Amino acid sequence: MLPRNFPPVTKTPTLLLTLSAAFMLGACSILSPRPATPISEVVNFSKGAPPEQAISRMRSSRTTYALRGSDFGRLADAGVPPKVLDQLQQSFYNDVDLLTRYWVLGESMGGCASCYPQPVDLSTLARGGNGMADPGNTFRYVTLSRPQGLPDWVTAVPGKTGAPGITVDQVAQMVKDGKLANDVVAQIDNSRMHDVIDTSGGISNISTHFTVGLTGSELAHLHADGVPDPVLDALQRKALAEFIEFQRLRYVNSGKGSFNQ
Repeated sequence: MLPRNFPPVTKTPTLLLTLSAAFMLGACSILSPRPATPISEVVNFSKGAPPEQAISRMRSSRTTYALRGSDFGRLADAGVPPKVLDQLQQSFYNDVDLLTRYWVLGESMGGCASCYPQPVDLSTLARGGNGMADPGNTFRYVTLSRPQGLPDWVTAVPGKTGAPGITVDQVAQMVKDGKLANDVVAQIDNSRMHDVIDTSGGISNISTHFTVGLTGSELAHLHADGVPDPVLDALQRKALAEFIEFQRLRYVNSGKGSFNQ
């Protein structure tokens, strides 16, 4: 015999459904992507706080930015310190690593536009803008030439295997010697870059990101030394292509997929 105040058995499914619905609503709110943090906020709190605090806030925002090489010079001119520039570059490359792994596996982060590296337009900062470009269909940026979610200026094809090598120092020297920017860009495009990532820890550890060799502060320093924007953009484009190719082969060779072998 049931106690006098025990709820009728017939109402239990209704109660369970109500609790389940409440749980699902809570879960959806937890899983909902955060809105992207404008890069103008990174600039602003970089000016008013120690670099470590600025980096901590950047990490908590979970927003990364698809930065061209020339963007680091503009950010440095706006007052962003070297440590923050390096973190911006490292975060970008970390996301490229993740997207490359999904590319190899044939997986995707879906239609969460704010989950991908965000396109920027730093020319708007001087006019009081937030430095962001229209994200548009960021999550639909996918072709056979690059992982999903990366802007169209990124390529996963670094060049011919037998192409001559080139270093950042050689590029800087060519600029100092008066070589035209278009000619330097052409030489970068027709060469291969090495040592753009730190592989001292080996290539078998899937869980850890590699430290970027071409740092944000280095690109900003090259800008300060007079290296033209198109050359800086070419360096970033080439370094990213080398990085994507390295990571793609690493995941394939580790049995993580066979895409684009």
